[in-house]
Amino acid sequence: MNTTDNIGTNRNYKDRLFRLLFADKKNGLELYNALNHTAYDNTEDLEIHTLEDVIWMKMKNDVAYLVRDILTLYEHQSTVNPNLPVRGLLYFSDMFRGILQGKHLYGTKLIMLPTPVYIVFYNGDREIGEVQWLKLSDAFIHGNEQSKMELQVQVLNINYGHNKQLMERCPTLKEYAILVGAIKTYCREMSFEESVKRAIDECIANGVLRDFLMIRRAEVMNSLLTEYDEERVLADIGQERYEDGKSDGIAEGIAIGKTEGIAEGILELLNIQGMVPEKLELTIRTETDLKTLKGWLKLAAMTDSVETFQNQMDKIPDTK
Repeated sequence: MNTTDNIGTNRNYKDRLFRLLFADKKNGLELYNALNHTAYDNTEDLEIHTLEDVIWMKMKNDVAYLVRDILTLYEHQSTVNPNLPVRGLLYFSDMFRGILQGKHLYGTKLIMLPTPVYIVFYNGDREIGEVQWLKLSDAFIHGNEQSKMELQVQVLNINYGHNKQLMERCPTLKEYAILVGAIKTYCREMSFEESVKRAIDECIANGVLRDFLMIRRAEVMNSLLTEYDEERVLADIGQERYEDGKSDGIAEGIAIGKTEGIAEGILELLNIQGMVPEKLELTIRTETDLKTLKGWLKLAAMTDSVETFQNQMDKIPDTK
């Protein structure tokens, strides 16, 4: 078997390790069964419905399955992003648009849709307990008392020691968590690249994701190193920086954290719609007025394209 640590790719994006593992139908069905207490054993019961053009920065970390009229979106995150329900709404809208193609949407007969389920697997450093729920209505200025519209995201903690029963039902998820946990532990005493190599070698020796890592070692190395590069870009922004400023008691640090966190949320929403020009990204990242950023965030959630967003930036929605 070829176990070189070097790899080349012609793709415009790279898959995160989570996606590399669970885009495989066998692993995907195992995860689905573990979460739903089902016992499907035929991989043909699972259809892959992941949207290939929805890319977070230059990496993809989500998989979507259709199993017996249940449309599930699974995603891995190392931070808990409050905009996940909004992203889920846009994602499911795109998937439903494809499912409804050719259907008579304006007819008198009700068109039945698969039930959407959105679950995020979290392994960041901030403690969130076993499970956390995020709601779309939290983003509504006036809540959902009038609209009654809702979309909920279940965030499951897969750090070592959490959700043990789920881990036992899904050995692949458990072994994924063991690998990531080992990398995080070794990072305290060596470089990230050395940590990845040591953790992979250790997992292979101990039978953790052994076949997967032996066959796809180079791809896994490349994915993890690219993921780390992007995590370093994000490490100084959003919630982490906000929490640092808050813990130090520095008001200015808190304000910076809030503005940068909102800016990141705007860019995340826009990336779903397409490539964000460097000039526009710079404009968003350097904006310091909180009210303006909140208006742009609402606009980004409502817009249908990056171009539309740019054209309407001067006419931001009222955020009062």
